[in-house]
Amino acid sequence: MSWDTVFLVGGSPADTLFLLPTRLAANEAGVSVLDRLAGRVVRFDRRGRHVWSFGRRGRGPDELEHPRHVALDGEGRTWVLDVENGRLTVIDTAGRATLRIPLGKVGRAADTFVPVPGDEAMLLVLDRERPLVHVGRNGDVRERIAFPWPGYADLHPLATQLVAGHDPASGRWVAAFGVGDGFFPFDGDRWLGYRGWYVEPIGFPRVVRRGGMAFGRRQRTTWLEGTRFAAEAISVEGGRLFVFFGGASVDRHRVVDVYSLTDGAYVESYRLPMRVRHAIYAGGLIYALYENPFPTLAAWRPRREDL
Repeated sequence: MSWDTVFLVGGSPADTLFLLPTRLAANEAGVSVLDRLAGRVVRFDRRGRHVWSFGRRGRGPDELEHPRHVALDGEGRTWVLDVENGRLTVIDTAGRATLRIPLGKVGRAADTFVPVPGDEAMLLVLDRERPLVHVGRNGDVRERIAFPWPGYADLHPLATQLVAGHDPASGRWVAAFGVGDGFFPFDGDRWLGYRGWYVEPIGFPRVVRRGGMAFGRRQRTTWLEGTRFAAEAISVEGGRLFVFFGGASVDRHRVVDVYSLTDGAYVESYRLPMRVRHAIYAGGLIYALYENPFPTLAAWRPRREDL
């Protein structure tokens, strides 16, 4: 496959727009970049032109202390999960915060989320029993939902890492395992009834526990042995799921696998021009983050008529 470079942003020591960009959210109008270290979200159009910037590090109403995830809704607004400030901030298409949803009633640390209609959100929290939390626009918990796979409750918390992505047009969304095998599609609160499997199988890692003495006190350390990352980022569009995959092959962090959202069937894979840190699909483009050696945002268009 060959690729056309639509634009590049950053990548030089003179460009200080990015400090440590970690997440992307995109639609047919452009891409929103979450810069965790700067506490900022930066929006670009499809040609790479800067549209707006929002936020800085801090605890004020228009500041972001520990932003973790970013998503777009059907109105083109950018949603940001700030775990340290305990809120979701909704930014309109002009770069202004128009809604702040407090998360104090959720009770567990939220790792990722997707917007749902009505200015509400579905949070994925660190809870093996009921990890899906439907939150209203005022921060009220509408419902706590168990994961549709019974084996989820038996996983160690370190192995329950999930990646979420959604289609703003249809409202359908997917929760995918980041260190295990499989993904689960939803429509709002409703599971669509199947578990999809990655084309490269990724088994859940073994949990290792070790005790010892440190600074005169007995301590216990727990980690995942031989961890291989599966879904690093996902996006949903037009009835298809796009999974930026880790895996163990020579092409790890360089492949986007495509699945049918109807039944989870594998469709095809796309090999990116280079290994990247993060990649998503939207409107015929692949947006990616990498270091070259400085943080860089790229937009690539595959030379394929069917994508």
